[in-house]
Amino acid sequence: MLHGALYLDSLGELDAHLAPAQDSVEEGERVQCFWAVVSLQTSINLASQPDSQSMGLNSCLLECLGREIDTPWPMQIVEYELMEGYRSADNYEGETIQRFMMKEPSGEPYPVGHVQATVLLHHSMRFSKKWASDIQLTESSSSMNTYTSLSTRIAHCVCYHTLPPVYPSCTPELILTHCLIAAASLSLHRPFVAFDPAAQTKCLAAARATIQSLHLPISPETAFAVTPVLGTICASACNALLDELERTRTMWAEWAAAPIMSILPACEQESILLMDLQEGIGILEMYASGSPLAEHQLKAIQQRHNSHYASL
Repeated sequence: MLHGALYLDSLGELDAHLAPAQDSVEEGERVQCFWAVVSLQTSINLASQPDSQSMGLNSCLLECLGREIDTPWPMQIVEYELMEGYRSADNYEGETIQRFMMKEPSGEPYPVGHVQATVLLHHSMRFSKKWASDIQLTESSSSMNTYTSLSTRIAHCVCYHTLPPVYPSCTPELILTHCLIAAASLSLHRPFVAFDPAAQTKCLAAARATIQSLHLPISPETAFAVTPVLGTICASACNALLDELERTRTMWAEWAAAPIMSILPACEQESILLMDLQEGIGILEMYASGSPLAEHQLKAIQQRHNSHYASL
């Protein structure tokens, strides 16, 4: 199992394995630890600046090991306590990521939802990075198949079917999971918004879902711990709303200048978009307190917003 081995290529063909787990709880802790590292790496890549993101994506476990990962999805620690003699090898079905990405979604309990959300986010960021850097990729049918597969997987993700909705007393982990799913959708669909109405709809839905989730109160201690991730997702949502605001303004200007103005342009109402954006900026202002990264993201959003309206 990948979570029980350490590969040190720089030292030659050294393959050092951990000693067998003493009990089912220790085995479960190892599984949880592996996926915690995977989730942390994806979160760091998300919060990193765009210039450094590509290097992070290329060096993380999901990229290095890819779809060869066969570690089972994690369970709650109490489940391992109730499963005396549990070994992850007993649940071995092989190619965990491959099966998740290729097969039809099936109901999986939390915390699987959080881990699977990070997997989707990684693959979405990876695809959008390649789309932006490789023009030939845009003409590849295989890349379109990847896009369609990811979009479908996000839309029908088990997280949407098994996770409870966010509510005032829900855990910060549940809020983060919903936001990670929205971030995956934003990352995947935003490059296609200009020429794909379906991508536009999904991008706006993800932006609004992010703001709705982040409206719920989070303790100061938790907010400080997750600010780089949630702040970055909130900034992405605000940028998606700004994209739509600029598009709406342009369409209305073209419509007003047209000789025949009998057909209204099909676009979002500017007032609603502005309300959503102001809510997102308000959330980002909260995260900016004590966080240089969130403060930088907030200033960038405000500058873009102000420069757009100054040019009108």
